[in-house]
Amino acid sequence: MKITSVDIAPLNLIPVIPLTISYGSFDVLEYVLVTIHGEGGAVGYGEGAADTEVTGETQDSIITGLTPLTDEMVGRDPMDIEAIMGLLTERLPSSPTAWAAVDMALYDLMGKSLGLPVYKLLGGAVRREIAFYPTIPMDTPDVMAGYADGMYKGGFRKAKIKLGTTIDEDVERVKKILEAAPDMVLAPDINQGWRDADTAMSALERLKDAPISWVEQPVKADDLDFSREEDVLDLLDQVREMKKSSLYYVPQSYGGKSVKKG
Repeated sequence: MKITSVDIAPLNLIPVIPLTISYGSFDVLEYVLVTIHGEGGAVGYGEGAADTEVTGETQDSIITGLTPLTDEMVGRDPMDIEAIMGLLTERLPSSPTAWAAVDMALYDLMGKSLGLPVYKLLGGAVRREIAFYPTIPMDTPDVMAGYADGMYKGGFRKAKIKLGTTIDEDVERVKKILEAAPDMVLAPDINQGWRDADTAMSALERLKDAPISWVEQPVKADDLDFSREEDVLDLLDQVREMKKSSLYYVPQSYGGKSVKKG
């Protein structure tokens, strides 16, 4: 099978309520949709969320970067994913969202052409169910508790929560959420709001009794000091001492290492 065409288009999503996080509030979420057509009519879809604060990309920059490369993808075998991704990383070395959207579309096209779900292409199932969890946007503690109450009554027992202002404010948010949903497991997404490792460790110490499963983006993307292994492991040890499950940290320069301990 060969790729017959590649379409790159903006995809704007309107959340029911604005998504407020540590560095802004968004009533429109700007994505890029990649559609790859193959011989025989199979179509693969991939998407990427533009986030300037994290990757430096915008919706326009992703579209502008990918569009000239679509002709070079046409005629290739979509199963040659490594070769196609090599083209992207060479031509667009600082555009990980673009890479992700094309990668996703290629796997989707491959799976559809073979009549297999993508998880089969990635090594097969290790579990039969995956719990879905909603996201609580940043707001006052009482408003976030109200969201948690509704989610809890709707049957959810885990939620991602947006934190990242001051430690005192974030601790109060967690306290109010757990009052509304006592056994809800929380996955705090800090969106870089704690800024540095010392603040992150202090915040986690204050939250050590909360049912936290993992913490996302606790420090600034360019905090290279925090990328040092000893700093990461210190933070992971602190989470482990809380007797929670795990914490993942991927340095946001995309050139560092991934660490899991738990």
